[in-house]
Amino acid sequence: MIYVLAYPEFEPSVTDKIDRFRAANEPERYELVRPHITLAFAIADDKEAEVVAACKIVANESIELTIKLMPPEIVFDPFEQVHKLCLVCADGRQALTVMHLRLNGEMSATPGNPFRPHMTVATNNDRTSLERGGHGELPPLPIVGTIRALDVVQLAGDRLTPIRTMPLREKA
Repeated sequence: MIYVLAYPEFEPSVTDKIDRFRAANEPERYELVRPHITLAFAIADDKEAEVVAACKIVANESIELTIKLMPPEIVFDPFEQVHKLCLVCADGRQALTVMHLRLNGEMSATPGNPFRPHMTVATNNDRTSLERGGHGELPPLPIVGTIRALDVVQLAGDRLTPIRTMPLREKA
């Protein structure tokens, strides 16, 4: 399956704290992929060229953006059948939503499940484990980062393979 990811860049101390938290609370995902915001989900492998072309257009028309991640929310992911602790985007939300819609088409969100840009930092089958705070602590909120590129990746089994990175336009 093909995905489009945006990897926020954080201050090194923030990255270290997020990494430690994720390693303790979602070790499999931590090993698979670094902290990210998913903009296009589970697209068939045979659409790779189309995804890369669309991503190139969106990246060329978008500027680097600053995001601000706010207090965590626990959500149930009906596709993966797990509870997730997510840091929801406040600043940068609109630009990320526009990118998502351009990459996926206006009808990509399922009814009742609108796209909400976020970064997952913990997963668990048991919601109460997440409610108790998990293991470790996150950096102080809000967490500020910069998105400078869009990355097209392929997920096959338990392996994530980079396909192409497309830089966003630099801020003026």
